[in-house]
Amino acid sequence: MERRNPWKRLSHRLVYKTPWMEVYEDKVTRPDGSPGQYSYVQVGTGVYIVAITDDDKIYLVGQFRYPTSTFSWELPAGAADGDDLLAEAKRELKEETGLEAKNWRKIGRLQVVNGISQDWSHVFIATGLSQTGKHQQEEEGIQEMQAFSLPEILRMIDLGELSCGQSMAALMLAAKHLGLLTQKE
Repeated sequence: MERRNPWKRLSHRLVYKTPWMEVYEDKVTRPDGSPGQYSYVQVGTGVYIVAITDDDKIYLVGQFRYPTSTFSWELPAGAADGDDLLAEAKRELKEETGLEAKNWRKIGRLQVVNGISQDWSHVFIATGLSQTGKHQQEEEGIQEMQAFSLPEILRMIDLGELSCGQSMAALMLAAKHLGLLTQKE
């Protein structure tokens, strides 16, 4: 079945810009043929790192998120400032945790919030971890760092202690990639 884009862009305008984000407003023809307006945000490409210890625990970082006024457990992650996504993932892991990894594997990508953004995040698994002691947790706003087992993380999700959608999606990709999920036909 052929899939076609039913939306038609008539005009495109940058409405607001900061060093971290851009907001656009497009005049469009909607899928039903009626005129409309579509606004969306661009924050850029991101990287998420599933850092796995030798005993199969996964590192999470905890920080207070300003927009939601809540403490949030999340995977180490951040904006990719350059084109080398692996180098960006390595930088983010070290900045947020002080960890370096011997082994890296890109396992996929996910759309951040595809109803309001064009941005993608790329997911990496990092193993063979060692602590350098060099991090920027204070600058990043990170208050805690801890390695959890997958059952502990699933319990945290159930309790709402881990509610970051991108972290959950990245963990799902990692679990699938590691064979922790089975697929029934």
